[in-house]
Amino acid sequence: MAAKGIEMRVATGDADTYIVRCGLEKVISHSIVAITRQDVDLVVLLIDLTPPESNIYFMKPGKGKVETAERTFFCTYHPPSPCIQWLRRNTSYL
Repeated sequence: MAAKGIEMRVATGDADTYIVRCGLEKVISHSIVAITRQDVDLVVLLIDLTPPESNIYFMKPGKGKVETAERTFFCTYHPPSPCIQWLRRNTSYL
């Protein structure tokens, strides 16, 4: 994987938090970062920890006939939805 430019890391603690923090670390040096996972916990962590100006995406792999879905929660043209605003105010995970 390293030969194809894919970096691998091993989480020693909470894997979800580690995945999001690694993505946030990468967004500093890369214009777009995509996190691919089926775990919804990552969505909440992304909403809580990612600055609004970041281009970070959550990709959920499809199963069977369902296509892969790509979502972003941050748009410079529109304010965050009330749900996103509520999650940012009311999550104190870390």
